[in-house]
Amino acid sequence: MRVFLVRRLCVVMFAALTACAPASPLVDTSGVRVVTAAEVTACTPLSVFTTTTGVAGAAIRENALEIARNATLENVRDAGGDTAVFEAGGPGSDDLFVRARGYRCSG
Repeated sequence: MRVFLVRRLCVVMFAALTACAPASPLVDTSGVRVVTAAEVTACTPLSVFTTTTGVAGAAIRENALEIARNATLENVRDAGGDTAVFEAGGPGSDDLFVRARGYRCSG
């Protein structure tokens, strides 16, 4: 019984700490702007980028989605893009994936 309580406490503490942690400072999203689909008509499409949150718990879902969103923006930038249009899902949904279409709109 005691081992069960200790394990449960550890799980709860980990979830609480993870939920309060800010988005990773190691993910650089500079140079990529987020726009609507109507704003990329003159841009060159690159690809669809998908990142999984890797979690399903409601307590940490929003934070995990934000981290996945930042990672998706970084992937767009690394592929030569400067603009992203996020698709359905993301914060507030039950979707565990973040999807964005990447575009090159300048240069």
